[in-house]
Amino acid sequence: MRFFRFSIAGLIVFTLICGVAFASLKESSGLWEHGVFNGTLLFLLIAVLLAIHRTEARRAFWLGFALFGCVYLGLSLFPPVESRLISAQGIEYLRSKLPGQSALNYVYTLTTTGPGGPSQSTTTIAVSPGGNRVAAGGQNSVRVWSMPAGPFPPGTISSPENFVKIGHSWLSLALAYLGGMLSRRLSRAPKAVAAPQEPVRD
Repeated sequence: MRFFRFSIAGLIVFTLICGVAFASLKESSGLWEHGVFNGTLLFLLIAVLLAIHRTEARRAFWLGFALFGCVYLGLSLFPPVESRLISAQGIEYLRSKLPGQSALNYVYTLTTTGPGGPSQSTTTIAVSPGGNRVAAGGQNSVRVWSMPAGPFPPGTISSPENFVKIGHSWLSLALAYLGGMLSRRLSRAPKAVAAPQEPVRD
Protein backbone atom coordinates (compact mmCIF):
# COMPACT_ATOMS: atom_id res chain seq x y z
CA MET A 1 0.00 0.00 0.00
CA ARG A 2 1.39 3.36 -1.02
CA PHE A 3 1.15 6.29 1.34
CA PHE A 4 1.00 9.95 0.41
CA ARG A 5 4.32 11.74 0.58
CA PHE A 6 4.54 15.46 1.19
CA SER A 7 7.55 17.70 0.83
CA ILE A 8 8.42 20.36 3.39
CA ALA A 9 7.54 23.09 0.88
CA GLY A 10 4.19 21.42 0.24
CA LEU A 11 3.42 21.28 3.96
CA ILE A 12 4.32 24.97 4.34
CA VAL A 13 2.02 25.92 1.47
CA PHE A 14 -0.76 23.73 2.89
CA THR A 15 -0.41 25.35 6.33
CA LEU A 16 -0.48 28.82 4.78
CA ILE A 17 -3.63 28.01 2.80
CA CYS A 18 -5.34 26.61 5.90
CA GLY A 19 -4.45 29.76 7.86
CA VAL A 20 -5.91 32.03 5.18
CA ALA A 21 -9.01 29.84 4.91
CA PHE A 22 -9.66 29.91 8.67
CA ALA A 23 -9.11 33.67 8.81
CA SER A 24 -11.54 34.31 5.94
CA LEU A 25 -14.20 32.06 7.46
CA LYS A 26 -13.81 33.62 10.89
CA GLU A 27 -14.17 37.18 9.60
CA SER A 28 -16.58 36.29 6.76
CA SER A 29 -16.81 39.91 5.63
CA GLY A 30 -17.70 41.14 2.18
CA LEU A 31 -14.08 42.02 1.48
CA TRP A 32 -12.95 38.49 2.31
CA GLU A 33 -15.76 37.01 0.23
CA HIS A 34 -14.81 39.04 -2.84
CA GLY A 35 -11.11 38.31 -2.43
CA VAL A 36 -11.51 34.54 -1.97
CA PHE A 37 -13.98 34.24 -4.85
CA ASN A 38 -11.82 36.19 -7.30
CA GLY A 39 -8.72 34.28 -6.21
CA THR A 40 -10.52 30.97 -6.71
CA LEU A 41 -11.78 32.03 -10.14
CA LEU A 42 -8.30 33.14 -11.20
CA PHE A 43 -6.75 29.87 -10.02
CA LEU A 44 -9.31 27.81 -11.93
CA LEU A 45 -8.67 29.80 -15.11
CA ILE A 46 -4.94 29.19 -14.73
CA ALA A 47 -5.71 25.48 -14.28
CA VAL A 48 -7.51 25.50 -17.64
CA LEU A 49 -4.40 26.94 -19.31
CA LEU A 50 -2.17 24.38 -17.60
CA ALA A 51 -4.48 21.59 -18.77
CA ILE A 52 -4.02 22.81 -22.34
CA HIS A 53 -0.25 23.31 -22.33
CA ARG A 54 0.93 20.43 -20.12
CA THR A 55 1.35 16.82 -21.23
CA GLU A 56 0.66 13.33 -19.89
CA ALA A 57 0.16 13.04 -16.11
CA ARG A 58 0.41 16.76 -15.43
CA ARG A 59 -2.15 17.52 -18.09
CA ALA A 60 -4.48 14.89 -16.64
CA PHE A 61 -4.14 16.43 -13.17
CA TRP A 62 -4.91 19.98 -14.26
CA LEU A 63 -7.76 18.81 -16.48
CA GLY A 64 -9.45 17.10 -13.54
CA PHE A 65 -8.64 20.07 -11.32
CA ALA A 66 -10.28 22.56 -13.69
CA LEU A 67 -13.28 20.31 -14.39
CA PHE A 68 -14.20 19.55 -10.78
CA GLY A 69 -13.49 23.07 -9.54
CA CYS A 70 -15.35 24.92 -12.28
CA VAL A 71 -18.40 22.65 -12.15
CA TYR A 72 -18.79 22.92 -8.38
CA LEU A 73 -18.18 26.66 -8.27
CA GLY A 74 -20.67 27.16 -11.10
CA LEU A 75 -23.33 25.09 -9.35
CA SER A 76 -22.86 27.01 -6.10
CA LEU A 77 -23.67 30.29 -7.90
CA PHE A 78 -27.23 29.19 -8.77
CA PRO A 79 -29.49 29.50 -5.67
CA PRO A 80 -31.95 26.74 -6.73
CA VAL A 81 -29.05 24.30 -7.16
CA GLU A 82 -26.92 25.61 -4.28
CA SER A 83 -29.69 25.05 -1.75
CA ARG A 84 -29.84 21.36 -2.75
CA LEU A 85 -26.11 20.73 -2.39
CA ILE A 86 -25.28 18.71 0.70
CA SER A 87 -22.14 20.79 1.08
CA ALA A 88 -24.28 23.90 1.69
CA GLN A 89 -25.84 22.23 4.73
CA GLY A 90 -22.39 21.17 5.90
CA ILE A 91 -21.01 24.71 5.61
CA GLU A 92 -23.99 26.11 7.53
CA TYR A 93 -23.50 23.47 10.24
CA LEU A 94 -19.82 24.40 10.48
CA ARG A 95 -20.75 28.07 10.83
CA SER A 96 -23.10 27.33 13.72
CA LYS A 97 -20.34 25.46 15.56
CA LEU A 98 -17.61 28.07 15.23
CA PRO A 99 -17.16 30.46 18.17
CA GLY A 100 -18.25 34.01 17.46
CA GLN A 101 -20.60 33.03 14.64
CA SER A 102 -23.77 32.55 16.67
CA ALA A 103 -24.47 36.29 16.84
CA LEU A 104 -23.25 38.82 14.30
CA ASN A 105 -23.17 42.60 14.52
CA TYR A 106 -23.91 45.09 11.77
CA VAL A 107 -23.68 48.85 11.54
CA TYR A 108 -25.82 50.96 9.26
CA THR A 109 -26.96 54.55 8.96
CA LEU A 110 -30.63 55.35 9.57
CA THR A 111 -31.97 58.51 7.96
CA THR A 112 -34.94 60.19 9.57
CA THR A 113 -36.89 63.28 8.53
CA GLY A 114 -37.92 65.76 11.17
CA PRO A 115 -39.15 69.34 11.33
CA GLY A 116 -35.63 70.62 10.81
CA GLY A 117 -34.94 68.43 7.77
CA PRO A 118 -33.34 65.03 7.30
CA SER A 119 -30.87 63.80 9.90
CA GLN A 120 -28.65 60.74 10.13
CA SER A 121 -27.80 58.53 13.06
CA THR A 122 -25.66 55.39 13.31
CA THR A 123 -27.44 52.38 14.75
CA THR A 124 -26.01 49.00 15.74
CA ILE A 125 -28.10 45.92 14.97
CA ALA A 126 -27.52 42.27 15.88
CA VAL A 127 -28.61 39.00 14.32
CA SER A 128 -30.23 36.42 16.53
CA PRO A 129 -28.40 33.05 16.85
CA GLY A 130 -30.85 31.49 14.39
CA GLY A 131 -30.21 34.23 11.86
CA ASN A 132 -33.93 34.84 11.36
CA ARG A 133 -34.39 38.24 12.98
CA VAL A 134 -32.37 41.37 13.49
CA ALA A 135 -33.02 43.69 16.39
CA ALA A 136 -31.93 47.31 15.94
CA GLY A 137 -31.71 49.78 18.79
CA GLY A 138 -32.26 53.45 18.08
CA GLN A 139 -33.17 56.51 20.08
CA ASN A 140 -36.45 55.79 21.85
CA SER A 141 -37.27 52.96 19.40
CA VAL A 142 -36.40 49.38 18.51
CA ARG A 143 -36.81 48.11 14.95
CA VAL A 144 -36.98 44.43 13.98
CA TRP A 145 -35.70 43.27 10.60
CA SER A 146 -37.26 40.16 9.11
CA MET A 147 -34.87 38.08 6.99
CA PRO A 148 -37.48 36.98 4.40
CA ALA A 149 -38.32 40.65 3.77
CA GLY A 150 -35.04 41.30 2.00
CA PRO A 151 -31.25 41.37 2.29
CA PHE A 152 -29.29 42.72 5.22
CA PRO A 153 -28.88 46.49 5.49
CA PRO A 154 -25.84 47.87 3.69
CA GLY A 155 -22.53 48.28 5.45
CA THR A 156 -22.46 44.84 7.03
CA ILE A 157 -19.30 43.71 8.71
CA SER A 158 -20.01 39.98 8.65
CA SER A 159 -22.89 37.79 7.57
CA PRO A 160 -23.85 34.11 7.31
CA GLU A 161 -24.27 34.59 3.55
CA ASN A 162 -20.63 35.64 3.20
CA PHE A 163 -19.56 32.65 5.29
CA VAL A 164 -21.39 30.24 2.99
CA LYS A 165 -20.00 31.87 -0.16
CA ILE A 166 -16.46 31.76 1.20
CA GLY A 167 -16.98 28.13 2.18
CA HIS A 168 -18.11 27.26 -1.35
CA SER A 169 -15.04 28.92 -2.84
CA TRP A 170 -12.63 27.00 -0.62
CA LEU A 171 -14.58 23.78 -1.10
CA SER A 172 -14.40 24.19 -4.88
CA LEU A 173 -10.59 24.30 -4.63
CA ALA A 174 -10.55 21.24 -2.37
CA LEU A 175 -12.77 19.29 -4.77
CA ALA A 176 -10.67 20.51 -7.67
CA TYR A 177 -7.56 19.04 -6.06
CA LEU A 178 -9.31 15.72 -5.45
CA GLY A 179 -10.54 15.74 -9.04
CA GLY A 180 -7.02 16.35 -10.26
CA MET A 181 -5.64 13.46 -8.22
CA LEU A 182 -8.40 11.16 -9.50
CA SER A 183 -7.80 12.21 -13.10
CA ARG A 184 -4.05 11.62 -12.81
CA ARG A 185 -4.58 8.18 -11.27
CA LEU A 186 -7.00 7.23 -14.03
CA SER A 187 -4.52 8.34 -16.68
CA ARG A 188 -1.91 6.00 -15.21
CA ALA A 189 -4.22 2.99 -15.10
CA PRO A 190 -3.18 0.21 -17.48
CA LYS A 191 -5.18 0.24 -20.66
CA ALA A 192 -6.51 -2.94 -22.19
CA VAL A 193 -4.79 -3.96 -25.40
CA ALA A 194 -6.92 -5.54 -28.08
CA ALA A 195 -5.81 -9.04 -29.01
CA PRO A 196 -4.58 -9.40 -32.60
CA GLN A 197 -7.15 -10.99 -34.87
CA GLU A 198 -6.26 -14.15 -36.72
CA PRO A 199 -6.34 -13.96 -40.50
CA VAL A 200 -9.44 -15.41 -42.08
CA ARG A 201 -8.73 -18.55 -44.07
CA ASP A 202 -10.81 -19.61 -47.00
